[in-house]
Amino acid sequence: MKLKKIASLALAGIMAVSMLAGCKDGSSSSTTTDPETTTGIVAAVNNGQDKTNEVKVNFTSSSALTNALKGYLATKGDSVTSLTSIDLTKQLGKTYDSGNFKDDVTTTGEKIADGTVFEKIYYATPIAVETNYPLNEDAALEMLVEKVDDVVNDLKAQSAKVQQGEEFYKYEYTGEISDLVSVKTSEGKTYYFAAYTIAQTVTKAKAA
Repeated sequence: MKLKKIASLALAGIMAVSMLAGCKDGSSSSTTTDPETTTGIVAAVNNGQDKTNEVKVNFTSSSALTNALKGYLATKGDSVTSLTSIDLTKQLGKTYDSGNFKDDVTTTGEKIADGTVFEKIYYATPIAVETNYPLNEDAALEMLVEKVDDVVNDLKAQSAKVQQGEEFYKYEYTGEISDLVSVKTSEGKTYYFAAYTIAQTVTKAKAA
């Protein structure tokens, strides 16, 4: 069977999970602290995907995404509190697009050539959270896991409307994700961010 790939840098997150966390001791500092990172995010997003999803995305850690995210956030100071999806996306020179992978590529329609690259999305979605209690790192990570699972839930396992003997495409996905990056503002409030990419590999097959 001929293998055809989409090396798509799609849904590439600068999914900014801008989750507001209150200062533990209620005090405030005079300056914004440098971005800090938290590991353990890979296991969380891999284990947190719903078993009823059509596909599973296996994420690996990306130091490149972590460094890119930290580098940009370090320049923003207290303005991290107002960053939007489009803000973060533009800083990486990408075009913001809220769509997902094409889920119905057939041999009678669009063809996929070997090595075709779809750079669909550099995904940057802030999550604004208002609560009556401080959010900690664990709560921020839990919210990130839920957001990633929502994206994975939209991905398809194969092209639609497959009939017996008809050629179709199977879709497999891999992902890269940054560490959880936190920034404490001069008011003592902490915001959390993460970046991720998802790549889709398409394999030509035939229905039994």
